Amino acid sequence: MEGWIRVLYVDDEPALLNITQIYLQKLGEFNVSISESAGQALEMLSHGSFDVIVSDYQMPEMDGIGFLKAVRERFGDIPFILFTGRGREEVVIAAINNGADFYLQKGGDPKAQFTELAHKVRQAVRRKQAENLVKESGEKFRTIFENSPYPIAINSLPDGKFISVNRAFLQSSGYQEREVLGKSPIEIGLLSLIDFGKLASQFLMSGRIDNMPVALTGKGGGRIHASFSTIPVTINNKPAILTMAAEVTKLKRIEEELLKKTDDLNSAYTNLAAAEEELREKYDQLKAQEEALRESEEKYRILVEHNRDGVFILQDGRLVFYNQALAGLSGYSAEELNGILLADILAPEDRDMVVSRAKDRAMGKEVPERYEFSLLHKDGIRRIRMQVRTYLGLYKGRPASFGTFFDVTEERRQGAALRESEAKFRTIFENIQDVFYRTDMEGNILLISPSGADLLGYRSVDELVGFPIAAKMYENPADRAAFLAKLKENGFLRDYELNLRHVNGSVVRVSTNSHYYYNPEGQIAGIEGILRDITGKKKAEEDLKRSENLYRTVFENTGTGTILIAPDTTILRANAGFERLTGVSRKEMENQQSWTTFIHPDDVDRMKQYHTERRRDPVAVPNVYECRLVDSGGAIHFCFVHVDVIPDTGNSVASVVDVTPLKTAEDALRQSEEKIRVILDNLPDLVVVHRDGVILYVNPAMTESMGRLPDEVVGHSILEFIAPEYHAKVAESIRLRLDHGLNESYEIELQPREGKRRIVNIRGTVISFEGSPAIMNVLTDITAVKQTEKALLESEEKYRSLVENSNDIIYSMDTTGVIRNISPQISRYGFSEDEVLSRSLTSFIEEEDLPGVLRDFETTLTTGRSTITIFRIRDKSGMIRWMEDNGTAIFDLSGGVVGLSGILRDITDRKHAEDSLHESEERFRSLVETSPDIVWEIDPRGLFVYISPMVSTILGYMPEEILGRSITELVPERAKPFVMQGLAEHIMSDSPLPPLQVPARHRDGHELTLEIRSSKVMDAEGNLTGLRGLAVDITDRKKTEDAIRLANHQINLITSITRHDIKNKIAVILGYLGIAKEASTDPTHGDYIAKIESATLAIQSLIEEAKVYQELGSQEPRWQDLESTLPLAYVPGSVTLNSSVGGIEVYADLMLGKVFFNLLDNSLQHGEHATEITVSSRRTGEALLLLWEDNGVGIPEGEKEKIFERGYGKHTGLGMFLVREILALTGITIRETGIPGRGARFEIKVPEEQFRISP
Repeated sequence: MEGWIRVLYVDDEPALLNITQIYLQKLGEFNVSISESAGQALEMLSHGSFDVIVSDYQMPEMDGIGFLKAVRERFGDIPFILFTGRGREEVVIAAINNGADFYLQKGGDPKAQFTELAHKVRQAVRRKQAENLVKESGEKFRTIFENSPYPIAINSLPDGKFISVNRAFLQSSGYQEREVLGKSPIEIGLLSLIDFGKLASQFLMSGRIDNMPVALTGKGGGRIHASFSTIPVTINNKPAILTMAAEVTKLKRIEEELLKKTDDLNSAYTNLAAAEEELREKYDQLKAQEEALRESEEKYRILVEHNRDGVFILQDGRLVFYNQALAGLSGYSAEELNGILLADILAPEDRDMVVSRAKDRAMGKEVPERYEFSLLHKDGIRRIRMQVRTYLGLYKGRPASFGTFFDVTEERRQGAALRESEAKFRTIFENIQDVFYRTDMEGNILLISPSGADLLGYRSVDELVGFPIAAKMYENPADRAAFLAKLKENGFLRDYELNLRHVNGSVVRVSTNSHYYYNPEGQIAGIEGILRDITGKKKAEEDLKRSENLYRTVFENTGTGTILIAPDTTILRANAGFERLTGVSRKEMENQQSWTTFIHPDDVDRMKQYHTERRRDPVAVPNVYECRLVDSGGAIHFCFVHVDVIPDTGNSVASVVDVTPLKTAEDALRQSEEKIRVILDNLPDLVVVHRDGVILYVNPAMTESMGRLPDEVVGHSILEFIAPEYHAKVAESIRLRLDHGLNESYEIELQPREGKRRIVNIRGTVISFEGSPAIMNVLTDITAVKQTEKALLESEEKYRSLVENSNDIIYSMDTTGVIRNISPQISRYGFSEDEVLSRSLTSFIEEEDLPGVLRDFETTLTTGRSTITIFRIRDKSGMIRWMEDNGTAIFDLSGGVVGLSGILRDITDRKHAEDSLHESEERFRSLVETSPDIVWEIDPRGLFVYISPMVSTILGYMPEEILGRSITELVPERAKPFVMQGLAEHIMSDSPLPPLQVPARHRDGHELTLEIRSSKVMDAEGNLTGLRGLAVDITDRKKTEDAIRLANHQINLITSITRHDIKNKIAVILGYLGIAKEASTDPTHGDYIAKIESATLAIQSLIEEAKVYQELGSQEPRWQDLESTLPLAYVPGSVTLNSSVGGIEVYADLMLGKVFFNLLDNSLQHGEHATEITVSSRRTGEALLLLWEDNGVGIPEGEKEKIFERGYGKHTGLGMFLVREILALTGITIRETGIPGRGARFEIKVPEEQFRISP
């Protein structure tokens, strides 16, 4: 895979890892390695090399940003791409700030997404490669620049100032670097103005300068002749020139000398012409000799000049002849070598030895014909290992040494490298933990590492060399044939397992990587490879398998639903019992669903807390607890759960027992007991339950009758509340009920806390109360009956006197309504007694009042209860009179009703007065008496002047305890300034006070929350006399709101995580659909794939809509300036938006801006030719009407309501449906009332107290 891009992809979603790997590797240029966690990826980076990293953001333990930081800290600037479904701005900023190369968001068309990912990977790698090339190129340039023997300078343009110079420049010019940089050649006197102008002119015309001769002036004033070559370059994105100078001062001097000698030769030429004739005669004689000599020298020259070895002649220790090979080896030029001392080009460590042997040879002493030394290169650094061979002779008539240098540097380097390699191999071979072996083709051991003897139990390697591995080392010799066959088939083996025999007879299990090795002729010479001991590993695997079989048997056959849970709550494994309990198959839940999916929403938070705390401290949370489980059909199961953490894994195992039948029975019993308690609590008779004379329960009628609270009665002796003279009677009755079951009733007197004794009739029976026998007594209060009996006699005595002297009419009648007796006062109305007697009372009553009168008469006659009836009669003159009749039943001796007696009181005057007050008082009285809230009124000092009876229910105080006290006495100390400020603002303000939520203190000390709604009370002159209002107990609502807010937060968190996971799954589905679409050739399959893709994209759209729903109502409504919520920045230039809603504030959801954005979008998208939009407001009754109007095509009559339906319209978004939903959160309504063809008109109605208008 040479040239492939090595990609490391990290994501906690296995399916996304696989589809991304498939897509990228299918392109044929990527080798993708995958990891499910950042920790594992860091480990892979420690042991492998990658060109680029692609990482998800949201991962457990370490997210993508944390992973990026760790990579930058430990592995430098490896290209890093963040590939995630999280599109939040802060994530992008964090990624870029921490060095991410690219940020790519998941989602959308998979083919386009993975194509973009591949492009980003290529781009990141190429950019990194380019950076490396630039860096490498810069290093090379720096090396050449600094070590070049030629002076080099870089000057800026257009001022020509030096940016950088090398050492050769400084040595040649004599300047220090600080004297040069930042100055031009003219400033330091290096170039004359004329020469600088010539150079500049040439550069401007040609764009470069090639070998232009220039005269320079060094620091000391000396002339330096040089040949300039200049090219344009770019330094730090600015133009510059690079100049290289070859110093030709010596050549210039030689040239001048040659010119002088030319003049001398011209002078001598005349003298030579005279001697020419004489020489010509001798020339013919010498010509033949010279020709022979020239031929010999030509052969010698060719031999020497083309010799790869260095050839030299040495006289007086100096080189007087040498070939080009020697010059190339030494680095000197031909001129520099001419006449140079040999000692000057020898390495200092060998100099004395070579000079000494040269002297000895010259003196005739015996020295080695060949020996080695190091030649020192001209750069003073490199040493070339030479072998020299010399002999003595004459050169130009004088003694000289002739010799040849042989370069043996590479040979010696290779020899040293071979020795080093052999030493390393020996160290590895002798210390390797695995076993290296080599055999011939017959299977005899030729070579084996010492670890082989240790593995097989032999004392040394010597016992194994020559050992027939096939016959004696295999547990089963036949395995050798299978091994050879497999090797022959593939040419090599990887992780091939064998069973070998230990010297003690035991089996040693090994894994081998083996291959053929070849002799120099290319023929197979044998087999070599590595053996690794896997005996312990295999034993562990077998033990693990046995353990897993045992675990699986227990797991599958336990009598309860059992699951294995990962640290992130994912169900790793489930048994059949859990399948039956949930109705979900293992395939659907294992490694896919969280076990919290099946937990009732009210129990999820507690379960998650247990799950998290258990991993920090297993004993910190209970191992056995109760929770509710919801199966696939929505049924709720009550379960006992036993959970424990599996050591060293982080996983936990849970057993779930369904106790729903038991729970159902308990609930039924509880409901039955509750019904009984309700009956007892509402029974008008007094009920008391006691055991051994100690009260266990009393109903409200009992405590009310006694004037005590329940806790003042329960737990006390029953005798405390009974008159002392009845104690013995009660004790005897208790004994008879328990011992003999006698349940006869009897009468006693009770002693209330206040007031007179109460006479009661007691009926009792033995019951089971809270699992033990007890007595339940039902006490009927007969005090009134007794008192009535006593008063009856007195009443009869007084009756006659009363009848005769009363202003009221006293009468009696039989059960048919016929008047039998009537007092003389009837004469006041024009009737005599005789005219009335024997007539029906109803004959005198106005017809409209008869039904009510007859109903009350019937009630008295049938129930015996007294009634008060008001009706109208006509006196003898025909005048209407209002009468109040207090009717009472007349009983015979047997208790039967035989008639009715009554007192008729003329209330005509009172009735007229009452009627004048009735309308005003009735409404207030009804409101106060029936209101579930506290009705209150305070004076300007904040003191209560009225408070309704509901204060006793809500705050525990009687009304009379509150009157005259300050309103602040009912609130905690910390809230008093807040309450006083709120009341003061209300008194000073002319606008209504919004509901005010304040904490209040109950009489028993606990706190509750009241919502105060108030209005001012003014007198006839318009002066403030106080405040009046309602106090609503919203404690439970507040708790519910807090609970809902917390639940919403948890739901939003779960929804966010779920949405992220679903989007990942959708990306996987779309990815595989893309692969299937490309691979499929069947049109039918293509249709199926298209339908699946369409449905998947629909799910993706629903997920995005769910995100919008999640934000609805997620925050408390607030007062918002209406003008600032209008989407003015999004109005195109072709449309005019006129607004007249300045100064209006609306109490609405924080997504109010989205409402007007969607209204603008509706006008632009569907108005077709809308060019003007008007936003205005007007009051309508107590409400405020906001109007959004455009001049587009309008809304057809049949669609005015449909446009607010979800999914209706030309687009797939939420549109107007979302508008109505947002407004409805705070009770605001919207409707469309425009005229089709003349534009759309939306009316938004804001309720009273949800808007305010600044003056």
